[in-house]
Amino acid sequence: MRQMVNRVLLQGKVYDHSLKLRTVQKEGENFGKEFINGTVSIATDDKNLNIVQVHYSYVTPFFSKSGKENRNFSILKRIMEGNETVVGAKDGAEPLLVKVESSIDCNDFYPNGGDELVSAQRVSDGFISIIKALPDKANERNKFESDTLLIGATKHEVDPEKNVTEAYMELRAAVFGYGFGGVLLKPVRLVVKNPAAFSYFENLEPTTAKPALVNLWGRIENVTVKTEKTVESAFGEDKVETATHSVREWIVTGASKEPLPFGDEGVLTKDELVKLQADRETHLAEVKARAKEYAEQKKSFTPVNTAPAKIADGEFDF
Repeated sequence: MRQMVNRVLLQGKVYDHSLKLRTVQKEGENFGKEFINGTVSIATDDKNLNIVQVHYSYVTPFFSKSGKENRNFSILKRIMEGNETVVGAKDGAEPLLVKVESSIDCNDFYPNGGDELVSAQRVSDGFISIIKALPDKANERNKFESDTLLIGATKHEVDPEKNVTEAYMELRAAVFGYGFGGVLLKPVRLVVKNPAAFSYFENLEPTTAKPALVNLWGRIENVTVKTEKTVESAFGEDKVETATHSVREWIVTGASKEPLPFGDEGVLTKDELVKLQADRETHLAEVKARAKEYAEQKKSFTPVNTAPAKIADGEFDF
């Protein structure tokens, strides 16, 4: 299998953060050691409207293998201790400018130790650095690129009743994540808003039985959705209730002219994909077992079947 592309580049002002300094509580060689986790919110536009969060799960002062200083830790600690954010800046202080080189990730969890899987798409970890100035072009501050395995492309038409004001296409897909456990499929949902691109994805006809492997690129946008509801009055004027909420969209702005040759040696074979899907099911089984164990702490625990699901030949679903 080739080294699949999965990268995110963000440059902007530190808008806010939820970082915390913690210590390892689990018994073992790392017990009591400090680490930082939480999110850094980055404003990638000049008006501080497009806020992208980067999640850091476990950042230690030093790298465990080499013993070298971890610059991520010192920068995150500076963000925690200073007032160099858009939200927290005081007395004319300027927000810190940062660059994050990361990847598309997916946080898999089972709420309350239940059986329903939630896979939250996000930007995770990666290298953070302090920069002196931002690129002039906004599209250079916020972009992602990935070799993407498509299994579905659904077009949605304009629908005023559902507050759909423009036609768009939703891509059901997976990207390839790299970590301590090797390569793992990460399920994602991407959006295409350029009408000229609709036929490209429709012609690919991606399905669970016949995926298409394509190199895609785009940007991450926070979109404010406004909804209105009219409540009829028994007399006089009706009442109009307005609500707004933010939706994060991963918008595809370009793609390779030809799909990558799925099935070829050196790219991605069917057998390799079957193994990746099986590895994901094993990963989910472990996540589910940990969630149930945590939910049942200090209670009687009844063992449950958390064995990996069997992968049907030729059907890749994520």
